[in-house]
Amino acid sequence: MSRPDVTDKDPFANTADVPRDNISALGFLTRAIIKFGLYRIIWMVVGGLVLRYIIYPFFLEDMIS
Repeated sequence: MSRPDVTDKDPFANTADVPRDNISALGFLTRAIIKFGLYRIIWMVVGGLVLRYIIYPFFLEDMIS
């Protein structure tokens, strides 16, 4: 059985110098806002619709009559 070639001490010597996803700080913040802000807005809309059409009618029904 032959011995593996261990002359190269740096295992990452053959990787690309520039990362594939090279974004700026503004790009990172924009992605974070879109990712987490969009989820928050969607769930706020869903919660508002639940309150408007499911929860509030029962409370308003008791207060009016």
